[in-house]
Amino acid sequence: MYMTMGRYVSRKKHDQEIEDKYNFYLLAKQYFKREVIRVNDVGNYDEFLHMALRVRELILKPLDASMGFGVFAASANSEEETKKIFELLMEKGGSWVVEERIKQSVEMAVWNSSSVNTVRFHSFNNKKTGFHGMKPFLRTGRKESVVDNAGNGGIFANVDVATGRLSTCGIDEMGRRYECHPDSGVKFEGWQIPRYDELVSTVKKMHLTIMPDHPYIGWDMALTNEGWVVIECNWGQLVNQYIDHIGLKNEFMEYVTGFDK
Repeated sequence: MYMTMGRYVSRKKHDQEIEDKYNFYLLAKQYFKREVIRVNDVGNYDEFLHMALRVRELILKPLDASMGFGVFAASANSEEETKKIFELLMEKGGSWVVEERIKQSVEMAVWNSSSVNTVRFHSFNNKKTGFHGMKPFLRTGRKESVVDNAGNGGIFANVDVATGRLSTCGIDEMGRRYECHPDSGVKFEGWQIPRYDELVSTVKKMHLTIMPDHPYIGWDMALTNEGWVVIECNWGQLVNQYIDHIGLKNEFMEYVTGFDK
C-alpha cells in the first residue's frame, strides 16, 4: 500500500498534508468543529491558557503520534490546573496538538464511554470512475482507555460499505474474537452505524475538496450530537483484512491505479 501510494503522492506532500496533525487541521478546519492549537514552547502558554479555560476538557497528542501512543486527556477547571498541564507538556518536550475533547453522541458512546469510538473510512478519489468507499471499520476502546486504537487494546469490526451495518464480530490485535464488546456487552455483527449516509457524504466532500490530489485516504471519523467530525486522516493500513481474512489488494489497486494525475 505504501509503495503504491508513493508513486502517486510525494512523501513531502504526505508529510505536510497528512502526517503533520496541525497542518491537517488547518486544511480541514471546517470539518473539525472544535478548537485546536499547537504547543511548541513556553511562548504558547497564554494561548493554551485561554483555550483550555474556554473548553475545559482537552485531548493532548504528540504532533508525530501514531496508534494513539502518548495521547492523554486532561481537565482544565482552574488556572492552576491549566498551568500544571502546560508544565507537563514542557516536561515531556516536543510539539503537541491540543484539542477540545470531542463529545461523542450517545449512540456511539454505548460501546465505551471513556474513549471516542470512531469509524475508519477508506475512500478513493478515482478521476476515471469517481468516488469510492471500501470496507470501513468500527473502532471501539476498552474501559478507562481514552483511545480506540487497536494498538492500544481496542476492538474493531468491519462495516458493510453499502449499508453501514457491522458485518463481522469484533477482533483485537491479539486475534481474540468477540461476539459482544467485553465491557459494554453490545453485540458487534448487525449493529447499524448511526447517520451512516451523512458519514459517507461528509467523507466524500472532504476528499474531493481538501485532498483531491490523494487517490486514497483513510479517514478517522467521530459522531457528535451535531454530526460527524474528522479526527485525522492517513494512508490507512488495511487492518480490516485481518478480521474476515478477505484480502483487499486487488480492489485497492483497481481504485488507486485508475487515478488520473
